[in-house]
Amino acid sequence: MLSNLDFRNLFIGRLFLNLGDSLVYIIFMWFLYNMTGDSLFAGIAGFFFTLPPFLGIFFGPIVDRKDHRKLLALFSTILLVLTLVLAVFTFFFGFNVYLLLLFIPFMTFVSEFSYPVGESLVLRIVPEKDLMKANSLAMIASTGADLFFNAISAMLISFLLFDQLLFLISFVFLLAAIWVCQEFCVNSKAEFECVY
Repeated sequence: MLSNLDFRNLFIGRLFLNLGDSLVYIIFMWFLYNMTGDSLFAGIAGFFFTLPPFLGIFFGPIVDRKDHRKLLALFSTILLVLTLVLAVFTFFFGFNVYLLLLFIPFMTFVSEFSYPVGESLVLRIVPEKDLMKANSLAMIASTGADLFFNAISAMLISFLLFDQLLFLISFVFLLAAIWVCQEFCVNSKAEFECVY
C-alpha cells in the first residue's frame, strides 16, 4: 500500500500533523498549568481544545465543496505559520498566557479541519480494491499513533524550554507541509504547475 506514492506522501504528512497536534496539546496544557499554577487557565485551554472537534459536524459540507489537496496543503501551512509566530514571540518577549490561549482555538480548528480532508483524499488517490488497507493505515496515522506521540511530547517537556518546543513543533509542521505539498504537487502535475 505504501508503494502508492500519493498515499505514502499523504500518510507521512498525516503522521507529522498528528505528531504536531500531540505536541501542541500536551505541551500547551502542561506549560499553561506549570507557568500559572492556576487550574482555571488549564480548564479554559481544555475547553478551547475540545470546542473545534465538537463543531466538527459542520466541517463535512464545507470540505466537500473545496479542492481537498489544496485545503490540506493550506491547513498544514497555516499550522506552521501560527506555531512559528508563537515561537518567535515567546523567544523575544517570553511566555504570554493570553496569547497562548488566543492561539489554541485557531490551531485546534485548523487541525480538526484537516482530518476529514485527509480521509476524503484517501478515497481519491487509492484504488477501490486497496481502500480497506489504506483506511487502516490512515487510522494508524491519525489516531493509532497518538499514544506514542503523547509519550514523546511528555519526554520532550523535561528536556526543552517552551520556546524551544515551539520551534520544534514548527519544524514538525514544516515537515508535514512538505509531505502534504509533495502529495498535492504529484497529483496536480497533469492539471497545473505546482505553486509553493
